[in-house]
This record gives sequence, C-alpha cells and structure tokens, in this order.
Amino acid sequence: EQLKNFMVSDCLDKKKMLRSIVRLTSSAVPTATSSTVTSGLKPHKIHAVRLVKSPIRQPKTLRATLEKLKLKKLNHVVLHKNTPMVNGMIEKVIHLVEVKPLEFRPDAKTPDGRPFLTADGIVLGASEEDFLKSHY
Repeated sequence: EQLKNFMVSDCLDKKKMLRSIVRLTSSAVPTATSSTVTSGLKPHKIHAVRLVKSPIRQPKTLRATLEKLKLKKLNHVVLHKNTPMVNGMIEKVIHLVEVKPLEFRPDAKTPDGRPFLTADGIVLGASEEDFLKSHY
C-alpha cells in the first residue's frame, strides 16, 4: 500500500512539474513584460506539440481536447501558435503530450529547397520570418 501511495504521489509531482514547465515556456506572445524587454529574450511564437501517450482509457474531455489540438496518432507532431487558448488546452493534456518551441536553422539546405520540419521541432532551410509568412 505504501508503494501504491508513493507511485500516485510521484505521478502527481510529475504532473505539477510538467505543468509548471509549460507555464514557464509558453507565456503569451503579445504582452511584453519588463523582464523580456531588459533581457532581450523573445518568447517563441509557435509550439511543436507531439502526442507521446495514448488517449485510451482517458476521459472524453481529454480526448476531445486532443481532437481540438489535431493530435490523432502517437508521435504525431502538430504546430500551434503560442496563445493563451492553446496553452490552456496543452496544460490540460500535458501528461499525454510533449511541447517544444520551434527551432529554426536557415543555413541548413534541403534537397528541394523548401523548408522541412523534423520530428524534433527543428525547421530546416527557413528563418522564422519566412516560415511564418508561408504558413500563417
């Protein structure tokens, strides 16, 4: 019984930790705080969200949230803008998904010259401005 309680509390601690990570990494873009202005860091504009755990045996509300996020299969990667609405949906299903900001490598060239998105959330062959113009 102690082992069961330990495992449950361990899972709850992991959920809390993951939620705090999403809150820290996915602050809303339109509001510029004094800390972001003074430090020179800009929050990222697009999330790469990947489904890492199956929604089987999850409540219908969580499965509906995954459908709204357009996540259908395991290891499926979807791009979403960094908005409070999307961040709230991600926070609800954080134990099922992995969230990374997009990383841009414009110097890497692809064979056909078009931008390529890897499963790790890296965009090859395009800068952030070019990618946003062509996709959003």
